[in-house]
Amino acid sequence: REQQEQKRAALEELEEERSIAQSRYNDAQLQHQDLKNKVENHEREIRRAEEGIKSLKQRLRHRSERKEEAKSRIAEYSFRIDELEDELSTARERKKEADQKLTEAEQANARQRGRINEIEKDLKELRRQKEVNMELVHHLDKAQEKFEMQSENVSDHIWETYGILMDQIDEKLPDDKEPEEVKERISWLRQKLNQIGEVNPLAIEEFEEEKERLDFYEEQIADLQKAEKELRETIEEINKKATERFNETFEEIRSNFKDVFHTLFNDDDFCDLVIEEDVEDPLEAKIEIKANPRGKRPSSINQLSGGEKTLTAIALLFSIYLVKPSPFCVLDEVDAPLDDANIERFADMIRRFSEETQFIIITHNKKTMSKAEMMYGVTMPETGISRLVGVQMDEIPTG
Repeated sequence: REQQEQKRAALEELEEERSIAQSRYNDAQLQHQDLKNKVENHEREIRRAEEGIKSLKQRLRHRSERKEEAKSRIAEYSFRIDELEDELSTARERKKEADQKLTEAEQANARQRGRINEIEKDLKELRRQKEVNMELVHHLDKAQEKFEMQSENVSDHIWETYGILMDQIDEKLPDDKEPEEVKERISWLRQKLNQIGEVNPLAIEEFEEEKERLDFYEEQIADLQKAEKELRETIEEINKKATERFNETFEEIRSNFKDVFHTLFNDDDFCDLVIEEDVEDPLEAKIEIKANPRGKRPSSINQLSGGEKTLTAIALLFSIYLVKPSPFCVLDEVDAPLDDANIERFADMIRRFSEETQFIIITHNKKTMSKAEMMYGVTMPETGISRLVGVQMDEIPTG
């Protein structure tokens, strides 16, 4: 029993020592696991740091490459700008030369017109002289015929009265007339008749044909000149009317834009449509949209938020639409970028213009749906079969 008691006491001591050793072993295990976890954490942090360093190095390399590319592009653009400036100066010189050639051509044209006018004056003078000569020839022919008839009548009268021929008359001339003088006079008259030449019986007919052709060409030229003048006047009138209509329509759109913009925003917000000045053709001028909501002073509409841009675009569309409104207007999800406050303003504007126009709005916004008078939806009760469902909003009970 004593041995048994001793062994039991020894066993208890051993059990206590084992318990203490087990406790120490467990603590050592925990410390080992803790150290192992710390080592793993440090290794993960090292790997992340190495990956971050690698990523930073890659980004720096990309930035350097992009920087070099930007430098090369800047150099190319600078070279291209120089080339364009050279081309622009060359084009200006060509334009200057073309303007000078045009001026010289207009001057030459004016000189040619002056020569044509002079030739036409000479032609008219020649025609007038021809008519005078023709009339003179006609009178001389008549005078010759008259003198011949008178001579024949006198010869016949002398033969019938005196029974002698004209050649047999040997009476003297009056004292105030000399034979040589009479002969010279007769010779001169004969020479004048020879110079006149034979009368062409077809001259008047040819003259009438040429005159008819000339009158036809002059009439055609006058018609062409008149048509050119009328065409230029028509083009000028069309350009003038188009410019006037554009200016009137632009001012109307500008006024509508201010009205609709103040409806969607505040009354004291600034907005305007500014057309480019000092341009030859107003129809090709640029138009700038000015929109400055309260609390913002953007230099352009690109600096506005998505909702403000949408409201500004809606204001512009409605300002154009109000110039020539229609009974129906379809809006497809124009309220998608708008928040609740802007939806209220949009709905107020739609309600204001719905007195004259019926609006059909395609939307997924519940707030916009709640403002509608009638709502339509498409449902599929069976596969492949669609059905349109309509709801009258004012008949839905509230509360």
